[in-house]
Amino acid sequence: MSGNKTIVNRSNVALSVILRGRVGADPHGGSLPPVTATIAPQESKTVQYGSSQNPFLNSLNVEENSNGSDISAFYQCLSRGGPGTLDNLFNANSTIEISYNPANYSFALSAHN
Repeated sequence: MSGNKTIVNRSNVALSVILRGRVGADPHGGSLPPVTATIAPQESKTVQYGSSQNPFLNSLNVEENSNGSDISAFYQCLSRGGPGTLDNLFNANSTIEISYNPANYSFALSAHN
């Protein structure tokens, strides 16, 4: 079975996300082909990426496009790590919540099981 994450959009705009699994356990092993999903405001979607041999999430792009703006952020693991690291947020949790703050054009990530 491939890796999968439930992505929750906690914002009031649609979000596009791109997930890339990693080749092997090392973030420097390379990334697998991207998987794209659009998530409506206040909705969630389970997105499958990678493979049973490569279940780790390596990077996430998030984008919102509204009011004549195209705002995006890119999050990528550069090393493996424990609590408090992006690697841990991505790979020790089954659900990733994304919020967008239009006042300062920023995204915030949180995760849980």
